[in-house]
Amino acid sequence: MSISATLPPRPHDRRGFEIAIICAPDIGADAVEALFDCHWDHDGPPFDKEPDDPNAYSTGVMGRHNVVLAYMTGTGKAHAATVASNCRNSFRGIKLCLVVGVCGVVPFGPANDEIILGDVIISDGVIQHDLGRQLPGRFVRKSSVLDSLGRPNQEIRGVLGKLKGLRHRRQLSSKVSDYLNVLRQEPELRAEYPGTTKDRLFEASYLHTEDRKLCGQLGCNGDLVSRSRLETAEMHPTPAIHFGLVASGDSVMKSGEDRDRIAATEGVIAFEMEAAGVWDTFPCVVIKGACDYADSHKSKVWQRYAAATAVACAKAFLSFWVPSPTQDTSYLAPKFGSSLSLGTHETPDTSPMASVYRNPQLQPASLVTLSNKDPFVDREDVLTKLRSLLSLVDASAQPCQFRAGFISRRVKHYRDARNEFKWGPKLRWEGLDRRYWFE
Repeated sequence: MSISATLPPRPHDRRGFEIAIICAPDIGADAVEALFDCHWDHDGPPFDKEPDDPNAYSTGVMGRHNVVLAYMTGTGKAHAATVASNCRNSFRGIKLCLVVGVCGVVPFGPANDEIILGDVIISDGVIQHDLGRQLPGRFVRKSSVLDSLGRPNQEIRGVLGKLKGLRHRRQLSSKVSDYLNVLRQEPELRAEYPGTTKDRLFEASYLHTEDRKLCGQLGCNGDLVSRSRLETAEMHPTPAIHFGLVASGDSVMKSGEDRDRIAATEGVIAFEMEAAGVWDTFPCVVIKGACDYADSHKSKVWQRYAAATAVACAKAFLSFWVPSPTQDTSYLAPKFGSSLSLGTHETPDTSPMASVYRNPQLQPASLVTLSNKDPFVDREDVLTKLRSLLSLVDASAQPCQFRAGFISRRVKHYRDARNEFKWGPKLRWEGLDRRYWFE
């Protein structure tokens, strides 16, 4: 089956989108668009948005899912909450939101597993690390039930549990590598691995003295922490995927000592700035690439690559997310009417539809009565193809089924008693049970 044959159909309206991706336009959005299998913005009329929605969107397909990409206009929880709230008002069918981008990471996880730059973090929970009380000499985070963000819903927990298993984690990692290779083919995305020599982890107590200058300019030469993964790494090591708690807040974490303290008390493995603003609006998963170690030695060298690994992981993650049963998944089944799709190269004699014509066992599942008074709207390219197919039918043939996926969403095509074709206006596709019959 070709890739195009497995894509979901274009949604009837904005309610047909179940997946939202929120990320910054300068870090991540380009990579998301590069991994769209189809861009609905370039195929048909725009889906637009609610009149009072200030967000900007792109729509497309990733695997089996229709996806809306919402662009962040700034950093922090407030910006993220605004984007998510407006997105929910315009796209009311969203079942899952992926917050995609870059983050600072804890170099050693709770199980002492190494996390290096370019690895991907997938959240199984989020805490607000800067929500609390600043007391003399110490900060106390609010951690009561009413002050805490809830855990992911049952469906998300089920998928996360599946992906933590060895076999599915390997499948996820393999898909990430494949999609990352696709992004590397786009030079403007700058998704190449920067190199192990630029992955430097200083002791937590070693400070970067000048905030506006890079380590190379200041000559940072403190002791580096040894990591076995980097010592044995290939030229382009495969990004590892880590599941764990993510700390979200409005402040940028630039202290190795505070990073380690919060990681020890809360069990987090990463720090970022958007998830807490989205968490209460949508069922949410955070997928972010490690671009620094949340210490004072920050650098933007890793941001592009880290964003690319996160986006590649986001698309890989969606391959394990099952579309809602209410979505139209008929595209996954064999299509008798695939020869009717404009632009195919099947001949009438070899098309799947021709075999339908010759099958005397077929009976119509339903008939729809339309008025002959409806105005005729000529679509000559479609009519020529339909006439060529209908010429195969002899006088004794049974009524034949046509899959009308290429026809306008609000009108359906039919043949009347005078062997003419008309467009019946104002018919609902749902009311026709997704089929149309010719006699």
